[in-house]
Amino acid sequence: MVRFHDRRNATGFSLLEVLVAIVVLTVGLLALAALQGSLTRASSEAKVRGRVAAMLTARLDDMRSSGYGSAEMAEGSPGPWVRTTANACDGDDSQFDWIDCAVEQSNIGSLTVNQTVTTWYGNGTFATGAPDPADQDPRVAQFKRVELSATWTDAAGSDHTQRLVSDVSSMSLTNFVVVPPDPTENPTGGPIVRTINPATAGVIPIAIGPEDNTQNTSTTNPTPELVGQRNNQQVVGTRFSVLTYTPPGFGNSVVINKRFDNEVVKCNCKYGAGGNNLPEIYRTALWPAIWTGERYEVYMPEGNIAAPGQNPNQAGPRNGVTQSQLCQECCRDHHDNGTGVEFDPERIGAETKFDADNQGALSPVPNTNNANYVDSCRLVRIDGFWRTAADLYQRQFGLLETQSQGGAAAKSGLPTTAAVTQYTTFVKNFLSGYDGTGTGAPPSDAQAAFTANGPFDTPALVTIASANNTDYRYLHARGLYVDHLEQKALEQIAKARAWR
Repeated sequence: MVRFHDRRNATGFSLLEVLVAIVVLTVGLLALAALQGSLTRASSEAKVRGRVAAMLTARLDDMRSSGYGSAEMAEGSPGPWVRTTANACDGDDSQFDWIDCAVEQSNIGSLTVNQTVTTWYGNGTFATGAPDPADQDPRVAQFKRVELSATWTDAAGSDHTQRLVSDVSSMSLTNFVVVPPDPTENPTGGPIVRTINPATAGVIPIAIGPEDNTQNTSTTNPTPELVGQRNNQQVVGTRFSVLTYTPPGFGNSVVINKRFDNEVVKCNCKYGAGGNNLPEIYRTALWPAIWTGERYEVYMPEGNIAAPGQNPNQAGPRNGVTQSQLCQECCRDHHDNGTGVEFDPERIGAETKFDADNQGALSPVPNTNNANYVDSCRLVRIDGFWRTAADLYQRQFGLLETQSQGGAAAKSGLPTTAAVTQYTTFVKNFLSGYDGTGTGAPPSDAQAAFTANGPFDTPALVTIASANNTDYRYLHARGLYVDHLEQKALEQIAKARAWR
């Protein structure tokens, strides 16, 4: 008997189906292998790029720390530097270890690095290139653009480049620059600066706005600048700010319209100490900063004439003396030669520097080559930089009546309301004498006017219990200091008076 099988009920895979499955699996495995290789190469490239980026960032940080006027920040392109794995990262060659270590740690054959520093100048619009040396004036704003680029070839022969560009100003590398408060915005969108309320105890505001007193001016309480630690601290300067502000209103907030930061420093200087040991931008003397009627700015004579402190022998801070860092500017700039705007325009006779002997007595210093002398300067902050300003002149100094407590006179350091009102009137009357004409000299003898005002001398006598050493009284001293008014300020005063 013959049996026949029904092939329609057969199960399993044919050879053709198996072959197709093998092909599909092979393609998938090959793709996975290619992906794995691509991921490995990408990871390796990312590691190299990360290490090169770290190298360039570290190099830029080193350049910043070296100083704005250092050799590292000098103009030009000192590269290209080509370094290979043959150069070991062992610290023996500190000049190029920053590249050699990157080559070794990233496992690349060679690395080429270029460094370019270009200086940009301008008052409003910046330009680069090679300007005339006469235009390279430190009174004109400038910054340096640092460009670092690295080039290398990977194992597959592909070229790669990484570039880092940063703009650096001398202000960002000056450690005595005080960062201003962060600005906010009021509901109308105008920028304002919030600060401690200047109308604090002891501060006398002077209303300078309309009759509703919507604008005041005042000087913050002086703050000493201390150098040293603990018991070795020394007062090397006094800092204060002149503020124009809107008095506290809704929410008890104060809107500062203008703020002029000032510091008065005492310095020990030496002729010749500010020579070529300093970068040019720091050793170039400047003319005085003057009040223009709207702001302070450094006087810039026509023709870019060198400031008096430039020649013949630059002065700088005396070594081994604890003093303010601002003495660099004070000793360098604070000199007059009778030409142009001066730091002390009301001085009679030629400028003479003095030094103190062991008893503290001052004697003239005739030697201008290497002699020591003492000096005092007022500095104002202009666009973030401290600049030596024309000297302030004390027009008046006296005492105001202080408040009583518990029936005891002068038991508080705060002036009485009557004294504040009288002093405000006195200041306004004196300042109203500046009419914008003449040479800017004071309109009258403010000290005589203050002394002649009887209410300021109240009370004439304060009794302190002599048998009680815990009894005490307060004095409140108040001085009136006014800038010498140069031509720009006189013109602004004349315009304001004509407008009113």
